[in-house]
Amino acid sequence: MSKEGRVIALAILTIFIYAFSILLQKGAFIFPFPLNEIIFFISALAISFHQFKKEKFLSVLFPIVGCLFVLSSEFYWAIFFNAQQMEAFSNSLATDLFKIFFFIGLISLIYLSFKEMKNKLVSIGLVFSILGIIISLIIGHQFIEIASLLIVSVISIKRLAEKPILNLWILLFVLEITKLWSLAG
Repeated sequence: MSKEGRVIALAILTIFIYAFSILLQKGAFIFPFPLNEIIFFISALAISFHQFKKEKFLSVLFPIVGCLFVLSSEFYWAIFFNAQQMEAFSNSLATDLFKIFFFIGLISLIYLSFKEMKNKLVSIGLVFSILGIIISLIIGHQFIEIASLLIVSVISIKRLAEKPILNLWILLFVLEITKLWSLAG
């Protein structure tokens, strides 16, 4: 297993161990979904550090998208603001703008991660993924986003040997599915 694969495996194993410990304590399988954004950001930084020589542009873009992912969550902003400031901040468009930029970054990453693939079926899958991410941004439906990330993750599995940075797509899919699981349960 590559260094990048180990980083992703460690992140996924950590959230599952946490969820299992909650299951033993509370009787419910709950993942630490408020930490998903920071887990993705830290993993993107770690993997990008190792991959910078091979994949310069993706190694810069993945952490930027991870940072936008963190900034789009009000959970982290609440650390810095008191209740009154947080209420005013929540009513502003700041986190919405960060979320829009995050989705634009995801679309850019999908294109840049797979632009040299020539397979028509893969290209169709990627087009559907990009459309799914755009639709999920517009209507706010997380199932469409997860389906899009699933397609990208499956396509990235085929390319992990040549581009280990694509492990981040698998991590993002797992983090989003665990968030949905915790919110639905």
